[in-house]
Amino acid sequence: MSFESAGTNDVTCKKLGTNLVTKDMMEKSHKVYVMETKHQITLQKKFGNQFFNKITILHIPDIYKYGSSELIDILKKRVCFDS
Repeated sequence: MSFESAGTNDVTCKKLGTNLVTKDMMEKSHKVYVMETKHQITLQKKFGNQFFNKITILHIPDIYKYGSSELIDILKKRVCFDS
């Protein structure tokens, strides 16, 4: 498995020097996790409904700094994979 982080807001990604989600990322992804419903809506506006079935909303408030250890701990609890 491999994971990649990408944002949905172009201005914020440029400001922070982080990745902006691309169509290529969406196409290659088996599953896409977003923190809030607003992120799912942004992806739908950007790419239409073609990737809707790949998206899971984690219901995590988007209040954490990129790479925050607190956020990483929450993500580890919310996204788990059975062997």
